[in-house]
Amino acid sequence: MTAGSEEPNALVELRRGARREPNSKATTIELYDGLKASSQNRWPSLELDLLSVNEWLSPFVAAGFYYKTFMWPSRWWERVYEPMIRRAAGLGRAAGTIDPDRYEQAFAFCDVLIIGAGSSGLAAALASARCGARVLVCEEDFACGGRLLADRREIDGLPGHLWAARTIDELRNLSNVKLMPRTVVFGNYDGGTYGALERVADHLPEPGAYQPRQRLWRIVAKRDGIGCRCDRAGGSCSAAMTAPASC
Repeated sequence: MTAGSEEPNALVELRRGARREPNSKATTIELYDGLKASSQNRWPSLELDLLSVNEWLSPFVAAGFYYKTFMWPSRWWERVYEPMIRRAAGLGRAAGTIDPDRYEQAFAFCDVLIIGAGSSGLAAALASARCGARVLVCEEDFACGGRLLADRREIDGLPGHLWAARTIDELRNLSNVKLMPRTVVFGNYDGGTYGALERVADHLPEPGAYQPRQRLWRIVAKRDGIGCRCDRAGGSCSAAMTAPASC
């Protein structure tokens, strides 16, 4: 249905054993050698999915229909109805054993937080950094550039991917800029505080020695900037974040 984190349907189960992780969005999973993924929300198999009959019944099963349909007998709800509905809801299976990986938490402080490293995000980061602001750029993908990596649009007379590469190189050489790929900002809280999840080793079969699999960041920013989603979707929106007022 989508090409990014908005995907509502393509949920898969990753890895095996103690590292098994259900309900992962196929559109956001980075491919690597040794990746193991399995389909879910099918029974008994993907080739012969008997639960697909629900597609034909969809006009009769509106959201919340079970609150009126499965009311009798009342004692059946917890014993029969609820377990049956949950099994058909498409949720994967948790590992059920102790997670062998390590996880960390960290703090970061900046003047400007850029959320999304598409064309508008990169341009805003560069403008803010040239003004001397401390800039933090969070990008959920493993590569910065957004839709510029696939489009044929031009910026400043350069193909989009070349402009992105040049801008990223300049940002990496600036001491007041930190680029954080594989990092999703998931929450905006009081006092300019943001929550972010960095997937440090999710693109590896196993994390390295003393390497965390994921890192939870608490970011405190004086100002934030959300890169336009059109950068990834290929739209024509010209919205971009603004640089600090001092610029």
